[in-house]
Order: sequence, then structure tokens, then C-alpha cells
Amino acid sequence: LPIAGAVVMRSKTELDTFDDFFVTTLKGGTLTFIWNDRNAIPRTVAFTEPPVYEFLEPDKLKVSMKIEVRP
Repeated sequence: LPIAGAVVMRSKTELDTFDDFFVTTLKGGTLTFIWNDRNAIPRTVAFTEPPVYEFLEPDKLKVSMKIEVRP
């Protein structure tokens, strides 16, 4: 089940935290992780491609991502 979404990072600290999660914790997006869906049900998911960054303002960055639910 593919899921597309985006988050807005409002500081360098938020972006650094996300980057560390993607690059280090998930080894560049190759590992799965647990994500709670909108009903607070935990799902095992994985990135299907690297996140895409879009600068909105000097201190605001949109991060678009695609993930999929894994068994």
C-alpha cells in the first residue's frame, strides 16, 4: 500500500533530525520502521524513494516522501 505525504521543517534542527533518521538510522532509506497511521495503528513501512526537499522560505523546507506498508 503506497503512501505519499509531506512535512514542513521549520528549523535546521528539525531537518538535521530527519536527515539523521533517514541516512543513519534507516541506512539511506533501506530499512523499515514503525509508523502510526491516522488511526494510531502501528505499521511497518519503508521509503520507496529518497525524500524530495523544496525550499519554501529561508527557514522553512517542505520534505515530500513516499513510503509503503510492508508485511
